[in-house]
Amino acid sequence: MNYCLIGKDNFRVHERIEAVMAELRARFPQLQQVQLAPTVTLTELAGQLDAQSLWGEQRLVVVEGLLANKDQAIITFVQDWLQQNNLLTQLILVEETDPPKKLLQAWSKMPTLSVEHYSPLTAAETRHWLQQKLLNYQLHLEAPAIAWLLANFGNDLWRLSNEIVKLKWLFAQKNISLALVKTVIVPVLDDNIFATIDALAQRNLILANRLINTQLSAGTVELELMTMIAYQFRNIALAKVLSAQKIAPSDIAKRTELHPFVVKKSLQFTRNFSWEQLQKIVGLIQKVDQAIKRGQTPPKIGLDILMAQIIKA
Repeated sequence: MNYCLIGKDNFRVHERIEAVMAELRARFPQLQQVQLAPTVTLTELAGQLDAQSLWGEQRLVVVEGLLANKDQAIITFVQDWLQQNNLLTQLILVEETDPPKKLLQAWSKMPTLSVEHYSPLTAAETRHWLQQKLLNYQLHLEAPAIAWLLANFGNDLWRLSNEIVKLKWLFAQKNISLALVKTVIVPVLDDNIFATIDALAQRNLILANRLINTQLSAGTVELELMTMIAYQFRNIALAKVLSAQKIAPSDIAKRTELHPFVVKKSLQFTRNFSWEQLQKIVGLIQKVDQAIKRGQTPPKIGLDILMAQIIKA
């Protein structure tokens, strides 16, 4: 069977691809997987789909965004290829938006192609998805903890999935309360945090302090802000190391299990900090955090000191 996976819920699309791969590998241990870019030419695509292995191994070809370029020759070739039903090669097309209506109708009737839609989940669907994941991992979260996760991360299934795995490793045998969740999970980084990091990157202490005070006035506590700032500087450091290795942003997201948007913002900030500065800033954050937790420095003063020291780093 071949697949056309359509929709902007790239987490569930990713899960579906992984499930297809696992099923094929169980049947064909020597499965060959090929990933093609949206810019693939007709010649390259035909070569991959019609390639014959010397030993007759099963092949899986995955192409993202192929139909978005609206190359009629490629679309015609794919349609003809699907009708031939090549048993040694399976194709997965991944598209964020629906292909043309007539094409979608025609493909939906093909016995060799499964057309599946993956729109972002609604709030109710996300709650059901989360509860099912918790059941699969045999985790018991108290109702306030579930509500807090949903309020913070919405239908960001990448982040929810990562946090569930973290909770599984840390508290597998416990009833997990909201208090426990808050000790290990960093709340979502909103625009104010990114704006604060940007102000620090521009060495604008007045603006950084104004943004911090706005968040404190909105009810965010100092240690929570410290945690979010530390989390984002860690992301910037990771992004700087991996981008220096010429790793693409999409691959950085996969390696770090960060949301693609967080990776994008972190890569932007890497231009404002050297590796030495990032190491120093991470050390400063740890030092101030420990001083606050030990009662050596009042939280607000500690936060003010940290902002000033980051500017000078």
